[in-house]
Amino acid sequence: MVPKIAHLLLVHYKYDPIAWLIQWKTKSHWNHVAWIWDDKTILECKKSGIRLAWIDSYDNKKLYSTKKLRILNLDSKQEDVIRRYLINYPKKVNIWKRMLSFLMLAVNSEKDLYELTCSGFIAKGCAKVGIHFDLNKKPSHITPEDINKSKKVENE
Repeated sequence: MVPKIAHLLLVHYKYDPIAWLIQWKTKSHWNHVAWIWDDKTILECKKSGIRLAWIDSYDNKKLYSTKKLRILNLDSKQEDVIRRYLINYPKKVNIWKRMLSFLMLAVNSEKDLYELTCSGFIAKGCAKVGIHFDLNKKPSHITPEDINKSKKVENE
């Protein structure tokens, strides 16, 4: 039997005011999502840009709670396309465009965001291979909770 490999890491920051705003706006426990690159590293979109980080940086149970998800029916070719998109995404993030994007989300703007959120980053990569977490939303507007509730994923 082939082991089920997690592709996504949902994160709940317990003591972060920005995370609390995300939770309030999205009505979700989760406020961050990252792509699990391998058993030790994740690729994530943060305010400082796109970065590879140690997966165990989220192991502190006093600061974070986490949940691993597996994308259903994702084959290796699709995974390669997603990984190439994510790793080749521009590494730097324009903080002003990021703030404008959060404002656009807050007022439920239908326009594409100027800078991707962490979940929009993941959703745009997955959309490249036809995986859409919510067909009623643009990939850039996907939230961590949309990913969590999607029928396209299952718990690890």
